[in-house]
Amino acid sequence: MVPTGETSAKYSPGGLVDVEYYVQAWQIAVGHKDPQVRAPNILDAIDCLARGQHIPERHAAELRDVYGFLRRLIDALRAVRGHAKDLTIPPTESQEFAYLAQRLQYASPTVLRDAITQRMGYARGLWERGVG
Repeated sequence: MVPTGETSAKYSPGGLVDVEYYVQAWQIAVGHKDPQVRAPNILDAIDCLARGQHIPERHAAELRDVYGFLRRLIDALRAVRGHAKDLTIPPTESQEFAYLAQRLQYASPTVLRDAITQRMGYARGLWERGVG
């Protein structure tokens, strides 16, 4: 699914799918006790999990931030590439990455690189925290 040596904003470890599956796993873990968490929208589900005190608000805020960032990154990749299925993050030293940083309104490619590293690192570590 992801070419060797490349990073997908959706499918690589720390990508959008990690956040979605993590939230869905929480919904499954607590949904039998708290039907309020059975929201079909990921952001609504995060809010319901926090409101029901199943996850701390700080964690919910991080999940919202990472999810929103990855969605914006994916949308920008689609615009930059002109192809909806190509979600591979270009090499950080490439002109394409510089254009991506500009499109996302980051001060420089380095700032975008750091944002990707931080947020995908957070998403990659979600499963270490456990569910339920």
